[in-house]
Amino acid sequence: MVPTDDIEDDTVPYVDNSLNKMYSFPPPTAEQRSMIVEMLATVWSVTRPREFQIRAISHVVFPPADTPVPRLGLFRKTGEGKSLVFNAIATMLRGVSIYIGPLVALSADQVSSVLEYSNRRERVYAFLLNSTSGEEAMKLGKFLLSLSRCNRHSLILYASPAMFQPGSIWS
Repeated sequence: MVPTDDIEDDTVPYVDNSLNKMYSFPPPTAEQRSMIVEMLATVWSVTRPREFQIRAISHVVFPPADTPVPRLGLFRKTGEGKSLVFNAIATMLRGVSIYIGPLVALSADQVSSVLEYSNRRERVYAFLLNSTSGEEAMKLGKFLLSLSRCNRHSLILYASPAMFQPGSIWS
């Protein structure tokens, strides 16, 4: 069987054993896989997630007991779905997640994507924070004050490295 990274339909097995050598962590259990696939379909309208996405999400959301702080490095080509992994992890863990992107324009594009593709009923929100976004800071502050409990929401904050520079409104 030729290894495939896409889940085509129910007739194709989720995991080809030849893929196991590509990953340094074990595959998710059937229950974990089901939860991830269901969340991706419900929140992000992704019906055919790639195997690397499922495994990466599982690795962070369901870490082995001997991994107190799971770490993950994703090296994939542009457009292969790395951002979906981060957004899905933030969605499953709920609460506040911070993404520090190399470029303000890239982070702004990610915020637009979250707002466009996430299902509003699932309470996934995104804000762009950078060294010049005083207006965004006010919007974020008002939003946070309006929440009764943050653990029912996924709040993804996209920040630029400039946010941490001296003189920034965030430093």
